[in-house]
Amino acid sequence: MDIELQDFADRAVSYAEKSGVEYCDARAEQQERKSALLENNEIEYVRTNDDRGIGIRIIKNNVWSFCSITNPKSFEQIKDAIDN
Repeated sequence: MDIELQDFADRAVSYAEKSGVEYCDARAEQQERKSALLENNEIEYVRTNDDRGIGIRIIKNNVWSFCSITNPKSFEQIKDAIDN
């Protein structure tokens, strides 16, 4: 697992707790997919897709909320998702 992604998840929980939520959990996920195209017994291409993201669940004022961020570039994106 990407260390930066784990750090974003930990920071998301800390940030949410400081903003007064009743409950928060963050789940980081990273997936790597590989594919190849063969035509007439020849390799046309080989691809690798690497997706990562964070899912965040929050309870605030007795209301459940959920957000997810795919391929986060900065903690600011995560803060904006939590605030909204």
